[in-house]
Amino acid sequence: EIRRLELRHGALYLGLRAFSSALLYCSPLLSMLAVLALLHARSESLSAGRVFLIFTTVGLARAPLGGVAMGASAVVDGLTAFRRLHQFLAPDKLYSLFAEDICDDSVEATADVALDARISGKFMHEVLRSTHGKGKGSFVLSADLALKPGELVAICGSVASGKSSVLLALLGEMQACAGQSTLPPGVAYLAQTPWIRSGSVRDAVIQDLAVDEVQYWRAIRASQLLPDLAAWGGGDGTAVGSKGVTISGG
Repeated sequence: EIRRLELRHGALYLGLRAFSSALLYCSPLLSMLAVLALLHARSESLSAGRVFLIFTTVGLARAPLGGVAMGASAVVDGLTAFRRLHQFLAPDKLYSLFAEDICDDSVEATADVALDARISGKFMHEVLRSTHGKGKGSFVLSADLALKPGELVAICGSVASGKSSVLLALLGEMQACAGQSTLPPGVAYLAQTPWIRSGSVRDAVIQDLAVDEVQYWRAIRASQLLPDLAAWGGGDGTAVGSKGVTISGG
């Protein structure tokens, strides 16, 4: 019944919109016919100059009147959308929707659940199947880590050493070869979104600043890019970014 009511209202809305669109496109012709009929009813003389003046006036008024009609439709749609958003995001309704998530009663229900985040064993990003049907891991992470609530932990390491993989393994985004990972409920993960300017490595590091060779090479060493520069044939002139070499986001 609800679906039939929705279809009925949708058909009525589309019909009214089609009628209004047709009326909008036919309004110049209807306006000219109405003016000519009014002049004929009043026994006014219809000279060529007066008829061309009527046609010109109606043509000039067509675009502004059409904009007004489209603007009114947009305003009505916007008011309807804001009213629906207000009804959904009202404080009393919002609390009733998410009351179960913000109540403290879940603490007693999860008293037996471990609150520590643990990862122990070996994990891999993906499995590459060979023609013989054997699996070969492209990257294997070996970790044994336990995190307690309230701890501030910093994971440090060289480029592509698996710092981000530890977080992915905790989230269960990596395949466990041997071991397991546990994560308490109510944990949020904010992933990094690195951005590298398209150009050479030197352009990406210096950006639009003045060139300072001492500071530049200090930044290169601090970001552990020396092994990458040694492996790339172009050194710090190698193109990186969307049109060049893709490097680790860490």
